[in-house]
Amino acid sequence: MTGKPYPQIVRERILDPLGLAAAEPAITTETRKRLAVGYDRWYDDRPARRQDPFVPAPWVETGTADGALATTAEDLVAFLRVFLNGGKRLLSSESFELMSRPVAEIGDGWSYGYGLYVGTKDGRNLFGHGGSMPGFASAMLGDPEAGLGAAVLINSTDIGDLAEEVARAALSLHGGSEAPPELPDPLAVEDAGEFEGRYSGAHDLTLATEGERLILEHAGARIPLEPRGKDRFLVDHPDFGLYLLVFEREGDAVAEAWHGPNRYRREGAAAPSYGEAPRSWSAYTGHYLAYNPWLSNFRVVLRGDRLVLAWPWGPEEALAPLDDGSFRIGEEEWSPERLRFDALLDGEALRANRSGCDYYRVAAP
Repeated sequence: MTGKPYPQIVRERILDPLGLAAAEPAITTETRKRLAVGYDRWYDDRPARRQDPFVPAPWVETGTADGALATTAEDLVAFLRVFLNGGKRLLSSESFELMSRPVAEIGDGWSYGYGLYVGTKDGRNLFGHGGSMPGFASAMLGDPEAGLGAAVLINSTDIGDLAEEVARAALSLHGGSEAPPELPDPLAVEDAGEFEGRYSGAHDLTLATEGERLILEHAGARIPLEPRGKDRFLVDHPDFGLYLLVFEREGDAVAEAWHGPNRYRREGAAAPSYGEAPRSWSAYTGHYLAYNPWLSNFRVVLRGDRLVLAWPWGPEEALAPLDDGSFRIGEEEWSPERLRFDALLDGEALRANRSGCDYYRVAAP
């Protein structure tokens, strides 16, 4: 529309008017001289454990509109201050109202406006946004009623929205709290008793409660499960390293668990029944890799009559077959994400294309 490159527009219309001299609107090899070293987890193909070591993250050079900004904490706070002041110096009151008005719910009490998250947390009306690049993460949060804001930068991947949690803790402290918020037990499970029992499958699983914790008895060990979302748990044991342990319900009752393609039925529960999956789908299961610093790999597993895409950091999404032979990623019919398999050899697809990016089958696991 302007005939100018995107980074130039960002500098001319946002950074320079606000005096954000330390900010860079594009990540280049020159920018790298000023950057901290970004770090990622040692294993990029499975859910991260807290004790996993870090390694330098892949270097990315980009000037697009999705994460190409680099700045300091001071400049990020100065940018945040604009929104605490209703957009003055940068936006009209009408534009600021559009940015800060809830438009689409995105979960966990947040909605999205035109460029800002808005929601109520701990009785406070907050706005903000997060960001991430390979090896880096950030969050900014503002409390307009208190006139307070916090910005957090991390030179590593952000597991469990840590940047946002730190920002919320800072706002709470400066908003009048007399003491820092207590650190929750990362292994505490809400309603842990719902999951107790024996599960039969590739090998039997026994789950028991111990206070607020859920314990898996396996191979002579007692392993506390770490919650990673609703009905999803990290099992810190080599036999369970590649996937989260995912529970499914029949009505409100926990009926079974899945770990990758392995099914475990809960004794005494009415487990769901599945139909027959097309025989051709067995060719699509496997581990696929691309030299993509944002998403290097994923796995596809067959569960009954369903194909499931397992992201390396833990979440999973159903694959819905479409008339053209491809699959929609996710349950939502509006999702534009597609997965297509081809290059079949000896009953296996050697290539998967995820929304335009090619991934190639790698050796198990």
